[in-house]
Formats: sequence, structure tokens, C-alpha cells
Amino acid sequence: MTWLAFLFALELGLVPSEVHAAYWPGGTEYSRSAAMYGLLETEIAAWETLFIRSAVTTYMCKSSGIYFRPSGIDFDFSAGIYLGPVTIAYAHRCRHPLMTVYPVPGSWGQAGVDRVYIRIEGEKR
Repeated sequence: MTWLAFLFALELGLVPSEVHAAYWPGGTEYSRSAAMYGLLETEIAAWETLFIRSAVTTYMCKSSGIYFRPSGIDFDFSAGIYLGPVTIAYAHRCRHPLMTVYPVPGSWGQAGVDRVYIRIEGEKR
């Protein structure tokens, strides 16, 4: 049994068609854009039972030529306990726009959600 483990992941990808809706008193405005993203995730697990996990995802919209501008960022945090096939945890996710010097088409507002959950995993072969 390992008493302490450090896990990490790096993910790079493309969101081919991202749709944003902005609700105004005069109506709704929609924008569509492709975006690239980068995700960095880390987890620390102790005694293969307790864990703390965090992740940051940054979205970048194409602006002109080969240049991209960051448009938004997601933060994820969770902590909990593994009990065999059962996980009991707390998780928080929030999304924030990135304020840049130039307006970014397709940038979105902010949101957040907290969860307390029990997850049961299984496998059948």
C-alpha cells in the first residue's frame, strides 16, 4: 500500500462548435465559435483512501491568423474518501470569463455549482 500518491494529467483539445447565449432585456444574442482548450489536472491521494483533486481548463478562441485569445476558464476542486467501490465527496466547479484588452467573440459569463455525492462503481465482465 502506497501511503501517498501524486497523479496528474494534461489534456489538449478542440471544441469544434461552441455556442453561447446572452440574454438581454431586448432579446437573446447567440454566437458560435470554435475553441481550443488546455486542461491541467492534479490529484493527491493518501493511503489509497483520501483524495484532493483540482483541475483548470482554459478555452482559447481564434482571433486572427495564427493567434488565439483566452475566452474563459473552468476551475474544478473535489475532496473525499474512497471506500472500496464507493466514493463519498464534495466537489465545486466554477466558470469565469477572462477579461482581455480586446472583446472576445463567444466569451461567456460566470457560473458555479457545489455537489456533495456518493458514487458507486462496478464492473461486470
